[in-house]
Amino acid sequence: MRLHRFILTLLCGLSLSATVSASEELIISEGWVRVTPPGATNSAAYMTITNRSDTPLTLVAARTSTASMTQLHQSKMEMGMMKMEQQAEGIKLAAQSTLELKPGGYHVMLMGVTSPLNEGDQVMLVLEFSDGALRELLLPVLSQSPGQLPAATMTH
Repeated sequence: MRLHRFILTLLCGLSLSATVSASEELIISEGWVRVTPPGATNSAAYMTITNRSDTPLTLVAARTSTASMTQLHQSKMEMGMMKMEQQAEGIKLAAQSTLELKPGGYHVMLMGVTSPLNEGDQVMLVLEFSDGALRELLLPVLSQSPGQLPAATMTH
C-alpha cells in the first residue's frame, strides 16, 4: 500500500513539474484591451504570445467576467473589405515562435461587455492552451496600442 502511495505521489510530482516547465516556456507580453466607444458593447484584447518550447500549441479559449462571451477571431482583408472570422479551432502557435494578436489580425473578441471599458481600467482575462495550460492576465484598457503612444508619454 505504501508503494502505491509513493508511486502516485511521484507521478503527481512529475506531472506538476512538466506543467511548470511548459508554463515557463510560454511568455505573454504587451497585452491590452481596447476602450469601448460610447454605446458600444464589444471590445478586443491584444497581446504578444511567445512559445519557447519545441512543441506547437494552440490558443483554444479565453474567458473574462467583463463580457458575456469571448471568441478568438481573425480580421483580414478580402476583396477590399475587412472581414472578421471566428477561429473555432483556436489560434495555432508554432514551436519556437512568436504570435502577435493585434488590431487588423488575430485578437480575443469580448462581446457583451458588462460595463463601459475606460482608459485606465483593467480587465482580467484567462487564456487556455491546447496543452491544458491556463494563463491569467490583468490587462490595461487603452485607447490605442502601447506601440502607438507618442514618445513623450512613455516612461522608462
